[in-house]
Amino acid sequence: MTSSTLTTSVLVASEPESARPLPESAGTPETTPRVVGVVGLGHMGTAFALNLIADGCRVLVYDRNPARLEALRGSRAQAGS
Repeated sequence: MTSSTLTTSVLVASEPESARPLPESAGTPETTPRVVGVVGLGHMGTAFALNLIADGCRVLVYDRNPARLEALRGSRAQAGS
């Protein structure tokens, strides 16, 4: 029998000097809603989209089944294509 060893590598990248700050830290006004896209509106995608809407995000949704898109239209979600 041979023994095999599982190795895990962790790569830690240092931030380059030319890195741009994330939009949250760049001083965007708090009145500007974040735009988030959700693809797939099964159980998890629908709950995810509804939580984002409740948090004040502008949510674009997509699913292959048009009936799932219609179910979220009443909750301020926008259908993407």
